[in-house]
Amino acid sequence: MTFVPLFEPKEFWDFAEKIFLCRKNNPHLFFKEALIRTGVSRFYYACFLTLRMEFQARLEGCPDILEELKKPSAHGLIIKTLKNSGIKECVELGVKLHILRKLRNNADYDLEVILDNEHYRRAKNYARFILNNLNCIGKIQNLEALIRKFL
Repeated sequence: MTFVPLFEPKEFWDFAEKIFLCRKNNPHLFFKEALIRTGVSRFYYACFLTLRMEFQARLEGCPDILEELKKPSAHGLIIKTLKNSGIKECVELGVKLHILRKLRNNADYDLEVILDNEHYRRAKNYARFILNNLNCIGKIQNLEALIRKFL
């Protein structure tokens, strides 16, 4: 059975771009930083959820792993799996997802740091790279065995 989402994570990408345009086109808005923080967070989730769907599609015969991918620990599990894949492009994907996750955590939780346009641009660039290089996941030999190392 193929996994078909009821929500397409790419919508988070689209939303992140639109809210930044809202900020850019309305410089008088009093919640400018909230728009940047929300955009950074949405870029992360566009990537994380898309990667999780890629993993789910390749692990359909592993119900226990599919359950793990629904847990909060799935964020780290996907990052570790990519970073330890031994495939240069996937390792880079894991590194960039890890950095993007840190940017997202700063955006969502660290209120003592001011986020500006540069934070938004960095998050967008990492997200663009990740979403444009998903095909490397198909190069991972025995994804099931690799991911089980981190369960």
